[in-house]
Amino acid sequence: MFRFYFLKEMQLARRNMFFLLIAILPVLTSLAGAGLITVYSEAPKIVLLEGDGRGVPEGVKVFYMPDEESMHQRVNDIDAAIGIVGQQIIIDGRESEDTVKTAKNIAVGNAPGDMGKIPEATKSKILAYALFAAFTGGSALIFKVVEERENNTVDLYKTEPAPDIYPIGAKILVSAILCYFGFVASTWILQTPASLLTLTLLYILAMGLSSVMVILIAYFSKDQSQAIALLKPVSVFFVILPSTLGLFFGGMMHKIALITPFYWLTQLIYSIYNGAFSQQYFVALVAANIIGFMVIIFTWHKSPYGRKRSNA
Repeated sequence: MFRFYFLKEMQLARRNMFFLLIAILPVLTSLAGAGLITVYSEAPKIVLLEGDGRGVPEGVKVFYMPDEESMHQRVNDIDAAIGIVGQQIIIDGRESEDTVKTAKNIAVGNAPGDMGKIPEATKSKILAYALFAAFTGGSALIFKVVEERENNTVDLYKTEPAPDIYPIGAKILVSAILCYFGFVASTWILQTPASLLTLTLLYILAMGLSSVMVILIAYFSKDQSQAIALLKPVSVFFVILPSTLGLFFGGMMHKIALITPFYWLTQLIYSIYNGAFSQQYFVALVAANIIGFMVIIFTWHKSPYGRKRSNA
């Protein structure tokens, strides 16, 4: 019987572009994070003439132009791009003082070899946050979970009796499968330094946490509109803001952010990028998942799903 519901959801997913976004959004988020790593640098973008074989520090973006006219045009087109001819620099006036100084050092060959690299601490935070954000696509499940109840598709119970968890479980499984492809792509794009076992555990914990959140929101929603209205503040104040402020600002923000399990997930990912898997956050996330699902199991009969099942 579960296979019946699962196949039904797979067919819906094939026709529903919104469902496919669950797989696509993690990839887009990861590309954005990788893009920040590429552009966030203290070094300027350098424009050189073709054939200029001067050494440029690793990580500095270089554009090669056929002549000086093309070089001037390129410098005017791109912010913080500086042309170098011999030991002279070409600027358009938009560059900061530090950027011009850096370009002069490159022109005379005095630039340090690591100047184009982002600080490791900042890099780890950006990559960790990007991978965390990739999981939030799974929260799109809320729309399908509530739609199941609102549109009375649970009436299938009348002709195909099944345990209460089958329809919702099928949706979670389909979302997990779609999210899995996005997760695999994200870990590759963001170069997550973890073993297959660690990544598998991370994925299970993240999907479990998202599933608990959206099902509990569906519990307290009368219809899809109310679910969306609840999802917005929960996403902002319980998922996004604590993780953003706690990770990048630390201090008091870190202590405040610890109230939400989603920040524990962010910190666990951050610890992976730092090369030290945090057992403390791992255990806390396992406990949060177990408690969340236990609450759902023992209150199922009081939920709108359970009441509709009994009426069916």
